[in-house]
Amino acid sequence: MDNLYIIILSNAPLNREEIIAQLEKKITLSFWEYCLPATIFIKSPNTAREISDDLDAKNNDSRHLVLEVKDSNYWGRLPKGYWEIFGLKE
Repeated sequence: MDNLYIIILSNAPLNREEIIAQLEKKITLSFWEYCLPATIFIKSPNTAREISDDLDAKNNDSRHLVLEVKDSNYWGRLPKGYWEIFGLKE
């Protein structure tokens, strides 16, 4: 089963497309999207630690945070349709 994660990046040396390409080499991504600065949303069966370890492998000087979004405790304002894209209710 895929989990929804938010990856928050510091001033990474890579752009988001490069980070996604890097993750796709070792992590199973069924979905990715972004609509906030320095943030990537992904769906993956991998754990937050596996995702973080993969980010560390190439960007060890860059800080990041990988958070799993649970379907019962979230709120915010995103572009129209994003909640459905993520499989969540608005």
